[in-house]
Amino acid sequence: QHFVGAFLLYLPDMKIIITLFISILAFIQSGYCSNNAKDTIPPAKIVAHQFNSDFTSLDSIVIDTTLIRYQLLIPPFSERSLNPYLGNLNAPYISALYSNRKTHSDFLFSENIEYNFHQPEENVYYRARSPYTILNYFTGGPKSRQEQKLNFIHTQNVNKNLNLGLIGNLGYSDGQLINQKIRANSFTFFAGYKGARYSIYGSASVNSYKGQENGGITSDSIYRSGEQLSTIPVNLENANTAIQRQSIFFMQRYYLTGSFKEDSLKKNSSWNEVLSIIHRVKFDNYKREFTDALSTAHTTGSSKDSSFYQNFYYSTTNTDDIANYRSLDNTLQLAFNANQLLKVPAELRVGIKNQIDYFSFAGKKKDYLNNAFVGTLSDRFSKTISWGASAEYYFTGYKAGNIELTGDLQKTIKRNFILRLSGRLATTRPSYFLNDYKSNHFEWSKGFDNMQSSTVKIGLYHRKLKLSIEGQSDNLNRFVYFDQSALPNAAKGFSVYSLSVNKQIDWGVLHSDFRLTFQRTGDEDAVSIPYFSGFNSTYLTFAYFKVLKFQLGAEVFYNTSYYSNAYMPATGMFYTQKKVKTGDYPYADMFLNINLKRTRFFLKYERINSWFPNNYGYFVPQYPFNPSMLKYGISWTFYD
Repeated sequence: QHFVGAFLLYLPDMKIIITLFISILAFIQSGYCSNNAKDTIPPAKIVAHQFNSDFTSLDSIVIDTTLIRYQLLIPPFSERSLNPYLGNLNAPYISALYSNRKTHSDFLFSENIEYNFHQPEENVYYRARSPYTILNYFTGGPKSRQEQKLNFIHTQNVNKNLNLGLIGNLGYSDGQLINQKIRANSFTFFAGYKGARYSIYGSASVNSYKGQENGGITSDSIYRSGEQLSTIPVNLENANTAIQRQSIFFMQRYYLTGSFKEDSLKKNSSWNEVLSIIHRVKFDNYKREFTDALSTAHTTGSSKDSSFYQNFYYSTTNTDDIANYRSLDNTLQLAFNANQLLKVPAELRVGIKNQIDYFSFAGKKKDYLNNAFVGTLSDRFSKTISWGASAEYYFTGYKAGNIELTGDLQKTIKRNFILRLSGRLATTRPSYFLNDYKSNHFEWSKGFDNMQSSTVKIGLYHRKLKLSIEGQSDNLNRFVYFDQSALPNAAKGFSVYSLSVNKQIDWGVLHSDFRLTFQRTGDEDAVSIPYFSGFNSTYLTFAYFKVLKFQLGAEVFYNTSYYSNAYMPATGMFYTQKKVKTGDYPYADMFLNINLKRTRFFLKYERINSWFPNNYGYFVPQYPFNPSMLKYGISWTFYD
């Protein structure tokens, strides 16, 4: 892993070599296929599947080879919102849209960079009758401050029932500020087997993240004077974060009775399997280390890094904070064909979940054995309507008393109109590290009451009109957040509301893609979000000889002014601040996307409006917008 990372990411001209190499291959491949009548991925040869949120179905998904939003390659921008972000490839971010935010995870110190890691629950499985490979390469910025990313997927069937695959992501960026280098690498081996009565899907992942922490710039006045970002002083000179995550996941199912159908996913409202056993296992091993060489004692006041922190619990000369978390989940369920009992094409699952958790920090170690009852009732097989409901109740361990109820419904009306409803009701104890933690600069010991939350979401979608309207209401009580001291705190009951409108306009060669979101929070300390977040991408599309397509256009992101969260390097968490407002300034790009058969290219000039006067803006306080820069990338798909 380290050898490959070094070879791809550190040779000075490697980005040029890789781009030329892939371009040559793409040219050869396109020439080789020039006599082929079809250049789309044949559905009979390559099929992709993904488990839904409650693992009650393995749904077919579309393999994206289009140019639509191809230039939105970086996850913080792929949400089509201007998110609180540190401005560097692979850097921490949280969503500006509350509907996209997740609750604090059991290992909360990695949650803001988890998008770099492979999530085993979200893995895509394939059935590939021919070897199938995707290569993606992206680079941008000047040579001295460049960012690069290489992604690949390779998969193929060994036989009719068994598929194997490998995913790799390698990312490196110097960043536009001083002390902002980040390396993030992830590798996943996955496999899927589907037999007449037995099936198993699983993956094993290795993820690593290493990044410098600079604490943001020290002076807004220097930034506004027009000084280059790469020369503006920053708050930290010697701080670094390293996070590792290893994951193993698999889900197996054996039919005890009944008969098997080759492919019943959403193809028929009835099936013959009666009774089956389902076993799901997930193992996670996390480690986060934060180090900072405090070159002189805090009492002298001469060390920049020392003056950044308010507290020193262990050392005034050196910080070395380590937090570990391991978790092993085993879920065993018995599944019944409810059609035999309830005369509806539904599946009932009941079972038990066992979770062994271990965490440690600052010499303190603790482990818990949590047990829960789990159950689902769902119909994922009908053509026009699908629904599901699930329940989870912990009866022993740290999480004893936790209960979560979820449900969803989707109805298709006259093929084009789709109605989606979903809801969640939960009472949960705050995660381990929210209640107890100690490090060199932060410590807390809390006795938070159980958090209570309810969510209702409704979505209306029209395929022909390419229009969607989504509304969400969240009611939160004893919600835990990080306050202005960067410490966890609990808020009293309040609500958050949001309404999003998505619209795609196609008028000949002219196209426009909108996302408009309105939000309202009842507690701006606990949940700080912009009242309005907007995105628009407008472009012209041209096609030549049916194999060559162009998109030429511009995109703009915008948030209304609000107190966006600040970032604390020592914990890796975003927290409330009331000193600086961000937003109320657009972030605009120009792009050119090209599709030549199985090969896609993009050129993007990011933040073109930096040429305008008074163009100074911040992602989050002390982390300014990046300067204008040219970025480009290539994606090559082949399945021969």
